[in-house]
Amino acid sequence: MTTKTRMNWNLAFTTLIGSVALQGKDRTVIESMHAHWSRGKSMTISRKQYFLAIQERTQRSAQAMKERATGNGETTMGKRLFALQERMGDGGTQWDQEFVESVAVQEVQGKTLSARQIQMLEGIEVKWSDETLNAAKTFTEDYKSNKDGMKVNYERMMVYYAANGPYYRNAVNAFTTDPAFIAPPAETYRKVMASKYAAKVLTGYTAVPKHAAGALVFANAQLPYNAAQWMLKGALVMSTTGEITSACKGNKLYTLLPIGGTAPIQVEERYLKGRK
Repeated sequence: MTTKTRMNWNLAFTTLIGSVALQGKDRTVIESMHAHWSRGKSMTISRKQYFLAIQERTQRSAQAMKERATGNGETTMGKRLFALQERMGDGGTQWDQEFVESVAVQEVQGKTLSARQIQMLEGIEVKWSDETLNAAKTFTEDYKSNKDGMKVNYERMMVYYAANGPYYRNAVNAFTTDPAFIAPPAETYRKVMASKYAAKVLTGYTAVPKHAAGALVFANAQLPYNAAQWMLKGALVMSTTGEITSACKGNKLYTLLPIGGTAPIQVEERYLKGRK
């Protein structure tokens, strides 16, 4: 059985507010939290988490200030920034390059990076870690060979976003109009596939269809009136592999041939029901 250690909030607030490394927005937030707590208000779980995140950032900033004071101006941070600039070279986004250059100049001038700047720096360092760089080297070949369905799934998401702007417009334009397109940038691929819509769209492709090819289906009450008029007598399922453009349950796209009709129509599974 484990026991939870109670937080001494009086000591925690006093220590953090007393730190010269607590600066900018973080100081404003903590002082506001302290005033809230001092009025007898409880520290909710979200407030505790926010407090601990600021506390951790401030401790890292304080450590950098201590190194500068005891190392004749040469700090671990200075060496760290130089190594990162060497690794980045001319690569990375313009924003990343300008940010690293800015904080490097700040470091040379004897100024200590804020807790927030350190946090942002750590995010850039992740992009240039050995693990990330090694993965980037093999990304294009993995994509071209459709390793683990990479190419097919990305193409499916481009179809989805082409029909549901304005997200990822640049990625969609590159995919649909660039004759030299081979593979997306690894970072673009990661963002597209990690989006909140990707799981729902891709699940629609792999889900077992409720109505098999050749089955007779009818429109349910949710199908819009204009489309339902084509299915008054029902329709035969021709295929269940249409390109999905909705991120929702039942988004598998069916191609149907209405009874008495001559042209196929496409209807999402969520609007269909079987024979009574």
